[in-house]
Amino acid sequence: MSRRFTFRCNLPARKLKKSDGRLQALWTFGPNQNIEFAIEDIAKVFQQVLGGRIADALDIAAFVYAADSDIKRSGGWIDDAIEPWARDFKFEIAVRDKAFWEREEVKELLIATLNFLSDDTYQFSFFPLKKDKAAQHYLDFGPASPHDWPFQNPPRVLLFSGGLDSLCGAVEKASAGENLVLVSHRPVSVIDSRQQELFEKLKEHFPAASILRVPVWVHKVGKPAREYTQRTRSFLFWALALAVGKSVNSRGMTFFENGVVSLNLPIADQVLRARASRTTHPVTLEKLQHLSALI
Repeated sequence: MSRRFTFRCNLPARKLKKSDGRLQALWTFGPNQNIEFAIEDIAKVFQQVLGGRIADALDIAAFVYAADSDIKRSGGWIDDAIEPWARDFKFEIAVRDKAFWEREEVKELLIATLNFLSDDTYQFSFFPLKKDKAAQHYLDFGPASPHDWPFQNPPRVLLFSGGLDSLCGAVEKASAGENLVLVSHRPVSVIDSRQQELFEKLKEHFPAASILRVPVWVHKVGKPAREYTQRTRSFLFWALALAVGKSVNSRGMTFFENGVVSLNLPIADQVLRARASRTTHPVTLEKLQHLSALI
């Protein structure tokens, strides 16, 4: 049986219960903030359209990703037969639209999506957010004005990790003359510099296309990741792309991935289920598409 880990998110402290297992507090704003979360280089037009459910989705994704990165999966075997891969997560989260997130359809889909991605067990309880963060805590606007904004109504926003697959996708779209909105997660400065270098090369090679990169810091403050698998990172990517896509009235988002990897084929007998990445598995994409439509 996996051990329970409870995360109390943007909520005041409470007494520890036996059923909590290990209890941690997570904050994306305020004096107790321990998750860095900032979307940068966005035109001011964003401030007019970022809704409460989108902000909630960003928070939920950040909390789940922080927990996934922080709680190391167990090693060894139980009774020489059962691998202690899965973890048991419980989240108590303050949200802006409690009625929406408490809907049975929404909560079940949220849990099913995360369970499929990571093979972990999830439980969510939602509470009303008493005091919201200032808008600039989410969006650090750049100098562009709405009148100079060339990225309204793009066909898609692109997930841009800096890997070969996403780079090939960006090259394909830029070659076709499309304006690009690239959304990047940068957990550490090394990855950020690689993404920025590729971004500059794209602009250099495709001067006719307008290309914007939206880099996002999401990580635990002062604490490096302890779990390398981080299977919920694609859920975080989805939330970031959802926020940016809604903000620029995009018709959707695009993940680029190697087709064999997307199908989750095992590279060895023991690499089963979420042992192999399900980032762009057809089931993952179907669930994220359904969740996007509900939000």
